[in-house]
Amino acid sequence: MASVLLRPGVMSLLDVVTRGGGVTLAIEELAVPRGSPVAERTLGELEIGGRTGALVVAVRPSTTHGGSGLLFNPSSATALREEDTLIVMGEQDQIRALRGLMEVVA
Repeated sequence: MASVLLRPGVMSLLDVVTRGGGVTLAIEELAVPRGSPVAERTLGELEIGGRTGALVVAVRPSTTHGGSGLLFNPSSATALREEDTLIVMGEQDQIRALRGLMEVVA
């Protein structure tokens, strides 16, 4: 908590996210479904921010693929795999757009 007090910009962001502040930001977890078109592609290839406006804050690799913990601020070279979990931040429509990119197309 002390680190937040020393960084007023962080506090302002947290106020916006938690209290609204006129912006409808959300932080959500999105799992990469089996067969998703984003699986086996890098964040750079997917251009998630440019295509949806959502920000990938972290990736939790799937335990199926030997992953553990969280990879914060993943690089554009980070490859996504089925069952990985993305921690994302954005407005609801941005997160909805990202969900659409991740959907399995029959």
